[in-house]
Amino acid sequence: MEYSEFINRVAEHAGFDNVQDAASVSRAVLGTLGELLASTERHHFEAQLPRELKEYVRAWAHTEQARKTLAGLPPDQFVTRVQARSTLNHRDTVKAIAAVMRVLREAVSHGELKDLAEQLDSGFGERLGVSREGG
Repeated sequence: MEYSEFINRVAEHAGFDNVQDAASVSRAVLGTLGELLASTERHHFEAQLPRELKEYVRAWAHTEQARKTLAGLPPDQFVTRVQARSTLNHRDTVKAIAAVMRVLREAVSHGELKDLAEQLDSGFGERLGVSREGG
């Protein structure tokens, strides 16, 4: 999936009037996801994304030690981190995260989404549309 298609689909699913808002929230969501992933998994994930989205995934990537302090970040704190990196209120942040996750399900392989879910808190598998145990 190309960058412009990804952003347009996020805008459509989130109900945004412009693609700038969709790009901003996509950066916040993908950057926060990237912050939580081990470097090997982050590289596998971003390999399936267009160049511009890879940059979003790397936006707040930390050292392995810093990432370990975020391990197990629950979904509600994920929402808080995304909201702090965007201009949205809480309700719109939740809606926008759902839109980005929905488009990720279209853009990234099911196997890669499963791998992401295995690294993240159990609530993320549901948001990504996969289970940690095989589904």
